[in-house]
Amino acid sequence: MLTIFRVTDTETRLQTTPAPMAASQVSALYNHLLDNGIATDLELGEREGIAFNFKFNANAVSLAVFARLFAGYDQLLAIAEEAQFHGRSLRLSKADAPHFVTLSVSDHIAISPELLMSVSRAHAVLRCLCLDPEVASDVTLDQLRAALRLPSTYRAFVDGNLEAAFDYLARICALEHGNTAPKLAWA
Repeated sequence: MLTIFRVTDTETRLQTTPAPMAASQVSALYNHLLDNGIATDLELGEREGIAFNFKFNANAVSLAVFARLFAGYDQLLAIAEEAQFHGRSLRLSKADAPHFVTLSVSDHIAISPELLMSVSRAHAVLRCLCLDPEVASDVTLDQLRAALRLPSTYRAFVDGNLEAAFDYLARICALEHGNTAPKLAWA
């Protein structure tokens, strides 16, 4: 079993709402992603090439390409633009409604890399940060920065042979997240 650490933002108010996509738009977008080697983060149970539930870095596709793919669909273009502005991923979701698929701005901040590790190692990292994995599922980046500044925190990472995780967390804290309220979340 793995734990994924990723930077998310659920606090910043979005101006757009999820919008339906036609099958032809989903196909054109997915083909563009595949043809250009743009990574997709598939939801559990999805398979590459036939996925309907996934997300991808909105900044990996130029706004000009989105304008071509979503020609005449201003709401879809506005969603792509907002995701790029906030540095977030775009999410495609198979809808339960009459629409084929919906496009929305994900809470995942795409400019921050994810970190995967075993559950036991993740719990060790969280203990170094004085966080209880049974109680907390995220921490603000401001709180994380404050914890990483403490000499005792660094010592705990060194004692646990977790220096690489400390470096990863320090890099995340060093990224500029603009006008967002990011958190480090794990699951």
